[in-house]
Amino acid sequence: MFEDENLYCKIFIDFSGELSEADQLIAKLTNGSIQFKWGLIETAFAELDVRRNDDFKTPKELKSKDPRDGFLFWKYYIDIEPTEGTARTTYISMVGRLLLDLWAKGINAVAACSFEDELPTR
Repeated sequence: MFEDENLYCKIFIDFSGELSEADQLIAKLTNGSIQFKWGLIETAFAELDVRRNDDFKTPKELKSKDPRDGFLFWKYYIDIEPTEGTARTTYISMVGRLLLDLWAKGINAVAACSFEDELPTR
C-alpha cells in the first residue's frame, strides 16, 4: 500500500431498503461479515461502514437539484478503508467489483475517492 496516499473511498448508494438490509447486501457482495458491536463489515481487504446520509432527500425534494450531483442526497453511503497490509491494486479492484455488483443488481452507486479514474464507470 502507498503510505502517503489516502485510499479512503465513499460510495453513495440509491437503496430504498432499511439500513440493516443495506448492511446485509454489502456484506454478501463483498464476502464480508457484519460486526454488529462496531457496525462494520469486515472483509479480507477492507472495512466498510454503511451509513444513513444526513443530507438524504426524497426524489420529490430532489427535483430542484442538479441531476449531476443528485447522488449526494441518496439515502445511504458506504465508508470504505483498506485493511492493514492490503495492496493498493487489490483494494481498488475490490471497490470496483462492489460498484459493478451494485449496478448489476439495479442499484445506482457513485464512488467519491482519489482513485475514481481507476474505477469502472457507468
